[in-house]
Amino acid sequence: MATYKLQYFNAKGVAEVARYMLAVAGQTYEDVRYNFTLPNFEKPEFDADCAAGEFRVNMDRLPILTYNGAKIGQSKTIERFLAKKLGFFGSNDVEEALIDAVTEHVRDIKQKYNDAKAGKSGDEQTAAKAAFIANDLPKWLDKLEHSLEKSGFSVGSKLSLADFTLFHLLREFFDDKDAVVALVAERPTLAAIVANVEPALKTWLETRPQTAF
Repeated sequence: MATYKLQYFNAKGVAEVARYMLAVAGQTYEDVRYNFTLPNFEKPEFDADCAAGEFRVNMDRLPILTYNGAKIGQSKTIERFLAKKLGFFGSNDVEEALIDAVTEHVRDIKQKYNDAKAGKSGDEQTAAKAAFIANDLPKWLDKLEHSLEKSGFSVGSKLSLADFTLFHLLREFFDDKDAVVALVAERPTLAAIVANVEPALKTWLETRPQTAF
């Protein structure tokens, strides 16, 4: 029987889409979470394991997925690996490529948001975030809306990594979640995808550890 262990901090962050897939697939795994304290991000348990060489495969960073004893780094690599193993990477090579493309579209949007707030703090950062959601995000969501299939799924006729990645973007990534919910409601293709993912994730969303972010 295959064994899985996912190591990350006690946060959603870049490991949450992987956790989505493991939860929906009903795949048992060891969910290793390193605690930290804010504001200085003190993390003694992580630091000790890092010093012991635990994370060298990922250049001393997390997340790391261990599958049957083999360690795999990089969050996007982990997501693609799990998608293949758990049946969330389409039904053929073309669907696989299309799913991968959607995840890259999402990555582009996240980067645009991060660029907009980079180097800013306090009120200036708050204003930059609000301006992006009000002025830039609607344009990007329109592009997403028109790029996707109209079946209720991003690609094909079943849940895929693309759907989970979109759900994370549209429900968990941005600070002003209510504003994004309103934007999604105006775009039926995106709204249908969120509506298909949400019930599949219901148990996980209700029972996962509560974290600061």
